[in-house]
Amino acid sequence: MEGSHLRAVLPAHEPEGSLLAAARLRRRMTVEEAAARAGLSVEDVRCLEESRIYRFPSVDRALAAALVYGNALGVSGREARKLAGLSAGPRAGWRLRRWLAIVAFAASLASLG
Repeated sequence: MEGSHLRAVLPAHEPEGSLLAAARLRRRMTVEEAAARAGLSVEDVRCLEESRIYRFPSVDRALAAALVYGNALGVSGREARKLAGLSAGPRAGWRLRRWLAIVAFAASLASLG
């Protein structure tokens, strides 16, 4: 049964190196499901996943469609930076600041009691 589910999600031909298709497949979505969620046509989604931006009326429209599609897939800013090959930025510093704030808050509560 699981094999039939995977066949429904995995396309017969995945564009080689397609970062958007990889993001969609990690979420176990079909092209049709992703297009419906994004409010784009299936053909537009395929064009984005195959890097065929020349099929859009302008580069601006292709970029806007890519933004809408990424948002519909739930691609975070951090994941988008990774997909683009950019540094995702330090994450440990944020965790340290959060813990320091929690400790400071707990210490202030302890001093009240």
